[in-house]
Amino acid sequence: MWTDGSEVVASVFRARLGTGDLLRTSRTFTFLNLLDRRAQNLEFASGLDLLKNGESVASAAQQLLNFADLAQAMLEAESAGSLQHLDLPEQLGRCAASLWDRFVEAAQINGGVPETWASIARNLLANDYAFALFSCAEAKIVQRQLSKLHIEMIIDPMAGSGLHGRLLAQEGLQVHCMDAMPGGAGGICWYPVQRHYLSHCNNEMILPPGRCALFMSWPPRSEAAQMALRSFGCDVLVLVADEGSWHGSQSFHQELQDHWEEILRQPILCWPRQGDTLRILRKKGALIRLKSCNPRVLEKHVEVFEALPAISAAAAAAAFDAAGLSPDFLQNLLQEQQRDTVPEASPLPSLKPTGQGQSSGSPLVISVADALAPAKPRDTRTTVMLRNLPNNYTRLMVVNLLNQEGFKGKFDFLYLPIDFRSKAGLGYAFVNLCDPSFVQQFWKTFDGFTKWVLPSSKVCQVSWSGPHQGQAAHVERYRSSPIMHSSVPDECKSGDPMLWQLLLKT
Repeated sequence: MWTDGSEVVASVFRARLGTGDLLRTSRTFTFLNLLDRRAQNLEFASGLDLLKNGESVASAAQQLLNFADLAQAMLEAESAGSLQHLDLPEQLGRCAASLWDRFVEAAQINGGVPETWASIARNLLANDYAFALFSCAEAKIVQRQLSKLHIEMIIDPMAGSGLHGRLLAQEGLQVHCMDAMPGGAGGICWYPVQRHYLSHCNNEMILPPGRCALFMSWPPRSEAAQMALRSFGCDVLVLVADEGSWHGSQSFHQELQDHWEEILRQPILCWPRQGDTLRILRKKGALIRLKSCNPRVLEKHVEVFEALPAISAAAAAAAFDAAGLSPDFLQNLLQEQQRDTVPEASPLPSLKPTGQGQSSGSPLVISVADALAPAKPRDTRTTVMLRNLPNNYTRLMVVNLLNQEGFKGKFDFLYLPIDFRSKAGLGYAFVNLCDPSFVQQFWKTFDGFTKWVLPSSKVCQVSWSGPHQGQAAHVERYRSSPIMHSSVPDECKSGDPMLWQLLLKT
């Protein structure tokens, strides 16, 4: 059960079990006290009678609670200087992972955690360990799947106690755990967890392109999960949760539906009435980046990925030729990059090998006909829609936001729909930029924007406005609209040209 590195902790734990201290720890006492209350409601003699249903599972659960008390006491002793020359956090983490696996295994053999006392154990164990019954077996599945995608690193942005990170790390993955409150409610970290606030995340971590996955276990029903998706930019997501009823926000689930595809779904052991699954999802369009390349080769040419599609196809061809990549791979990569770039760029010229039947390391060239062909018309759309704006933002605040982010004088129309009764915004706005060349930077700035001047957890999204495009079309659209009636307050109006001339000068 125990590894060599945690033998000291294991011996202390076994000694404590031998003295009968199992029933006298604070966490176990709380557990039994809550069981007694439940027993009264169910007309059992005592809480211990409830535990007769699934005794092996109950014993494993109590050992986890007892071990959390022991770990807390040992960490306090280490902090006071009573324990020295002992890599205590590492040893405690290994023991905790082993005990957790024993608990999950016992529950599997028993056919699940008995419903009569499961909710009590779940709430207490979630404080110190984890909510989802993700074990070593699931960690092995994740490692095998990520290995097929050449992924070696995994980020857990809401790690809590870090138990899941510990299990994944034991399978050989490089795991980075972070949380706004490391250790969660119990305060114990079974794996190193860095204090990190998603709201302050600004892509500070430098992640290897296409070689990092995001891990989330039961993300909260706030915007935190959506914020994590946008903050880290990983192409693969490992998600442990139910089928969607009790985790993640509506925008998070919409993001998964629109931009991610499922590559693995595995039911796992769960608490009664939960229905948890292990899912691995891949961002749409990421297949080539993840599977069709040798990461050891591409690691030397990361700058090519970062420069696409700004560099010319010829420059890309030269760089990838030096890396020994095939013409087909480069062509597909450029097409994938083009589709993923917002707004859409003009199609890139086709790339053709110099001859038939050449190896993957053959030189790459662009045909003369393609190189001399007239460029296709660029995208001329200028009107975009900002979604997920704070409802307490006024039109003037949105104008000031755009100006402060570098777009002063670069837009000539803005309409922020207002609820006439509450005078609150409806959470979206239409913006027309003066020239199509401004759109790409605007999109990059505001898609995923969270730096609001008023407290808000909303994550801004950008999309094209349709079917109307351009200032003239929008002014014409609203010129005869009831919204332009003289009885409507100015702050609720949209396309009045005279009003706009005054507003944009502020």
